[in-house]
Formats: sequence, structure tokens, C-alpha cells
Amino acid sequence: MDKNKIILIVIAIVIVAALAVYFFVFKGAKNQYGPPYAQATPTPAATPSPTVSGKITCSDAPCIGTSFLACAPAELKFTPTGATSTITISVLGTENGKCHYKMDVDGHGGDCFFAKENLNEKVLNQMFGNEEGQAQIINESCIAF
Repeated sequence: MDKNKIILIVIAIVIVAALAVYFFVFKGAKNQYGPPYAQATPTPAATPSPTVSGKITCSDAPCIGTSFLACAPAELKFTPTGATSTITISVLGTENGKCHYKMDVDGHGGDCFFAKENLNEKVLNQMFGNEEGQAQIINESCIAF
């Protein structure tokens, strides 16, 4: 992999981490008893839209977070303000007994295959750049990031 691709991937990961912090901190619920991505009051934007294939099209982080924890097929696409790159986060469902999760930034990214016992809030938060002590699980489960 050449140096420009590595730099692009590092920038993409930093952008995703920053967006995750934004969604979880500023858009998440002020509910101290629920997960950090839960919303206290449902809004029309937080309501997932089922597609013909059964995959849910999410419009926010709480939706994709819920799908991740349930390993339910869903997708969230967004372009950060001021950026030209489109970020796609997908939960593809169960494959060979593991939950298939994919992150893509303009054709670059990677796939993760999580054992079902590792689908929890700490792993989800670690995936979005928050240190939760779950780096080993992510390193063992993810390829080509």
C-alpha cells in the first residue's frame, strides 16, 4: 500500500472517530442510565427506514448502534460537513456465526467479523474511537482498516 493510501485511511479513521464523538456526545441522549447512543425522545430522523432487502437505512448513530448490538442488517451513509468523502457504516448480519460489520470511506476501509458474545456497548464505543479497553477484540476481529 503506498503512502498516500495510508494517509487517506488514517484521515478517514480520524474523521469517523470525530463524527462518532459528535454523534454520541452531542446528538445522543442525556439519559445517564442508558447506552451513550440512546435517544431520550424518538425523532423522525431516528426512525429507521426498512428497505426492500430487509436492511434498515439509518439516518443517525443511535440507529446503527442498535443494529450493531442486534447484528441486524443496517446501513448509515453520510458526508461530513465540509468534506467530499462519503462514509458508509454497514451491519451486514450474521455470516458463519459471526456478525459482519463494514466501514467504508470512498472505497477504502475494512470488514470486521465479531463473535456474538463480543457484541456489546464497549466494543461499539471502541469502534467509534472511544477507549474502552476493547482494542484486542477489534484487532482480532477486523481486517484491512
